[in-house]
Amino acid sequence: ELLADGGLQLLITLFTNTLDILPSSPRLRAIQLVRQLFIRRLSTTALANLSALHLAVQATIVSKGVLPAFLDPLQAHYAAVAEAHDERLSLCSPSSSSHRRIDRPSRQELLRCVANLSVNEANHPALLQSSLVDGVLIRAARLGGAREREQCALMLSNLAQNTISHETISRPRMLQMLLEMLASAFRQEQEEFLGGGEWTPAFGYAASEQEPGEHGSHDASQALSRWEDEEMLYAWDTEDFLSADRTRSQENICTQLLVTLSELSTAAVSTHARLVDAGAVGTLLPIASDPKTDLALRMEAIVTLANIAENPDVHASAFNGKHGEKAFALFVELLRAEVPELRREGFRALSCLALAHAGENSQGRSSGVSESLLRLLLQSAEQAMHPKQDTKDIDEEIAFHAARALSILSNAPINQRKIMEHGGLPIMYALARLPDADVQAEAANIIANLTASLYEAQLRVCHGGALQLLLYLSLSQYREVQAAASRAVANLTQNIDNEPALRAARAEAIMFKLYNNSPADVKWQAKRALSNIEAARTLVALRQYGGEEVPTVVIGEIAQLCKQADPSNIGAQREVARALANIAAASVNHAMFIAEGALGLCLDLVVSNSPEVQQQATRALSNVSLSESSAIHNTLVDEGVVDLLVLLAASWDEGVQQEAAIALANVAAQPQNRSLVVRAGAMGPLVEQLCNASPSVQYY
Repeated sequence: ELLADGGLQLLITLFTNTLDILPSSPRLRAIQLVRQLFIRRLSTTALANLSALHLAVQATIVSKGVLPAFLDPLQAHYAAVAEAHDERLSLCSPSSSSHRRIDRPSRQELLRCVANLSVNEANHPALLQSSLVDGVLIRAARLGGAREREQCALMLSNLAQNTISHETISRPRMLQMLLEMLASAFRQEQEEFLGGGEWTPAFGYAASEQEPGEHGSHDASQALSRWEDEEMLYAWDTEDFLSADRTRSQENICTQLLVTLSELSTAAVSTHARLVDAGAVGTLLPIASDPKTDLALRMEAIVTLANIAENPDVHASAFNGKHGEKAFALFVELLRAEVPELRREGFRALSCLALAHAGENSQGRSSGVSESLLRLLLQSAEQAMHPKQDTKDIDEEIAFHAARALSILSNAPINQRKIMEHGGLPIMYALARLPDADVQAEAANIIANLTASLYEAQLRVCHGGALQLLLYLSLSQYREVQAAASRAVANLTQNIDNEPALRAARAEAIMFKLYNNSPADVKWQAKRALSNIEAARTLVALRQYGGEEVPTVVIGEIAQLCKQADPSNIGAQREVARALANIAAASVNHAMFIAEGALGLCLDLVVSNSPEVQQQATRALSNVSLSESSAIHNTLVDEGVVDLLVLLAASWDEGVQQEAAIALANVAAQPQNRSLVVRAGAMGPLVEQLCNASPSVQYY
């Protein structure tokens, strides 16, 4: 009705008429100014209330071109305040810009009106193209009072719901302003909580809080001094009497805005780099780390940090140095939090940061996830499966995030053995039995990662009661579960010692069914499994080279043996490498070993993903290096064996380290090779191995 009867235009006219000083006699000047002041306050409050919850009003204000009537006076006011501040700093005479200033309550209502307009997404293009961003927001946040900064944060929060505004909001100046507002509001809250004195703004100079001529001019302020007591009596506060109550604090609005900007599903990945460059991590860490902080505010700060942690491109800049240590300690501490939501965010962030935060040894190589963190993750995953006392339900969301963190960690070979040795496999079996498909997929993926290259893990899974579980999951209707479980089964078939158990469980029939009726990735894993099961019959025959007596071979036998090292079958590679290592133990076989391609095959196998394959291939090279023939040693040097052995001596696997040390000792036994071994850089990793906990590694 107000729109239809012209109420909007009337209020705009009433407001704009108060911006100019009307001619009057000196005796009536004070009354005229007070009349203008209260008309301005009432009209701006009416405009803000009119546009508060009505999309039609919001759209009409923008479509009628009224937006400049709100923004231009605000822009002029903040420009005048900045100009006056510069004049005070330069000791210049005051300019005549004071008449452009607007009183604080009117400014607050004008900003509230613009914030209301930003609720309507249809208005966002017009707001972004206006003088709001560059002319009003930044200056209002730096020069305005607390309520003005709150309205600025609310505008940005509303605009951030529309992805077209992210490019504008994520500009360096805007992000810096946002973080300054958040930091200052949080410090004010902390000082009030601790019972401190009056708060001083931490940025800008907030001239609007104490400007002497805010009612229009110096004369006006003098004339209005006689009405100060009356204004105090009427307690003019538009928030309490004429406008809506505050529902969100300034810091809550800022953190919600940061959550929106940092979500990878809605924001560009480049936004994370801008947030990091603006100092978002350093600003959010004190809020997220303080347990006395309001839970909602703390939660939003933690969610933003977790969102940033999901982007590996910013790990180096966001979580390095002290910030990285504090963030990592925070996320670890969240795993012990009583609030489930906090624990989930801790798992989510750790799953992304744990690999990047892995320790390093003295040579700068990754030493994998820390023992304490791994134990905590496994313990949390196990506890998540215990029914809650109140509902008797399992917290499947906590279980999922725990499994996901361990799943990402298990992608690194250095962590796979640690997870197995700390009892991770039985916990994964239990997680895989939960009804939630996402948890099943993550647990099956961990089992698949561990069995991809670890011989012992393949034996434990197959003979530990999990084979039937994996076969059942490989028939799941969920694609992710089926893919992970079928990959784990295919990995188990790489171990010829598992062949009897696989046949007893009718794994071959299930894999054949998957091969005929499954997506491409599952079909490939089924094909791998069928091929490995078939090859197991042939590979069993290679065990004949591992008897008590050192085997001797005939011409062509080693060449045929090398052909069985299937590049897609880690188990076949391990069996062939073991047979070659046993054959190389006899010096009479060394010439055929080199001539029939076994040396070249071993040089390929020492860079395998499987530590067992590396160990056996390195043992074969070590046995060949025992030869007293200078021709064979020259061949080893020419083929780059020494350089490879130095790299293997720095491996994270102790078994590979030991075999490489034995091989280097054998090579260095020949006087002509000693200087070559030193020049290849062997001293560094060998000296480091002297501190190894394994006595056998130390000895060699």
